[in-house]
Amino acid sequence: MNIILFGGNSQRNKEWLHRVGDELRSDFDTLLVHEYAHWDGKGEFVDFDLELSRLVEATKGLDSYVVFAKSVGSLLTLMAMQRGILSPEKCVFAGLPIKLAEEDNIPLTELLQANVTQTLILQNTNDPVASYAKVVNLIANLNADNYLTVELPGDDHSYDDLPKIRSLVNNFIS
Repeated sequence: MNIILFGGNSQRNKEWLHRVGDELRSDFDTLLVHEYAHWDGKGEFVDFDLELSRLVEATKGLDSYVVFAKSVGSLLTLMAMQRGILSPEKCVFAGLPIKLAEEDNIPLTELLQANVTQTLILQNTNDPVASYAKVVNLIANLNADNYLTVELPGDDHSYDDLPKIRSLVNNFIS
């Protein structure tokens, strides 16, 4: 099994994403860390169209994979799946960014409804981009059976308990 990793928007996610990769590397045949173009000083926010086009090339020949994505990465993943660019066997999202999606007019509800892939959502109790309760409410309103939510302790948008994340990812995909 292979895995593709997507980080959140901020440049500081680059280091975090590589730490996640180091934590998960031994559990997968191939690990692909997708670094956003704007992390190299080309803007302050992810360019979804650019990243979607880059994904077409980056994932050529990669089959039988799961996706692990944080925050904005989960939005990118959902968009890529809706457009047929990604076809993961399972997804794990950490920090679903409901607030960001609302502020940027990203149709999160529609993207989630279109997703039929088994998806685990890890959400901190009081994550400022969406509390765990808000995520549970959103998922419940979808009437979809392909989502599983797990509450993690925390009042921030950081997901730094990498051994815990590794355990949750491995349990979910096995």
